[in-house]
Amino acid sequence: MRQLLTADEVAGAFQAADLAAVNAKIGEEQITYLLQLRQGVGPIGGHLEQLYRARQSEEINRFTADINAHGVPSLSELISGEPLKALMLERATQMLSGQSSDTALLLLPIGVLTGTNGLLAALKAHGVTVTPVA
Repeated sequence: MRQLLTADEVAGAFQAADLAAVNAKIGEEQITYLLQLRQGVGPIGGHLEQLYRARQSEEINRFTADINAHGVPSLSELISGEPLKALMLERATQMLSGQSSDTALLLLPIGVLTGTNGLLAALKAHGVTVTPVA
């Protein structure tokens, strides 16, 4: 078993949050939206956890896109997504190419894997055959 990224590499991808800028994006509209959303689905984090446990990646993408469309700041504003994704793609490709078998198992957070800009799409674009297990 090999580790794709070290804890230091992940920590290095985080940027210092500009709390004043984030706070400026949160107004009455966003607060009202989030309160109404919570009434509909319960605690938002708990709802996302249920979707994750059920492996409903498309629903997670839809749900978070809707939240972002309502102007709610996202975690992507606090993480350097592209450099981290590029590093993961490079490491995954190296790991896969150095294998004696044509099968490998990679365990990653669903948010890193899915979507048009996720690691799965990048691996497929590099000719890797991807088969979901769960």
